Amino acid sequence: MKLACNGNIVTWGGGELTFPLRPAEAILIGGKVIVIHDRRAYPMESPCQNLIAYSMTGELQWKAELPLSGPATAYVSFINESPLKAYNFAGFVCTIDPGTGGLLESVFTK
Repeated sequence: MKLACNGNIVTWGGGELTFPLRPAEAILIGGKVIVIHDRRAYPMESPCQNLIAYSMTGELQWKAELPLSGPATAYVSFINESPLKAYNFAGFVCTIDPGTGGLLESVFTK
C-alpha cells in the first residue's frame, strides 16, 4: 500500500513516522514501512543504500542491497509491491526480498 509522504513525515491510516532524511516514496508491506529516501540527502561520492525498511514504530529493519557499488547506485522509485521491485539510478530494475532487503534479481534496462 502506497503511503503519503509530506516533508520528513510518512503517514498511513493508523500511524505516522518522522524521519531525519526526507522520504521520496513509502509503501507498507507485511507490517514494514519501506522507504526510498531522497538521494540528495546522502554524500554524492559514495554508494547510497536509500531503500530502507522500518518497523511501524520506526526501528530499522534492513537496508536494501545494491546491484553495484559506486555513487550512481541509489534507488529512485518503486515499480511494484508484489514482488517488491524498484528502479535504480544506474539503470537496473531490482527485485528486493521484503523480509531481508536482499537483492533477488537485478536487470539492466538502459
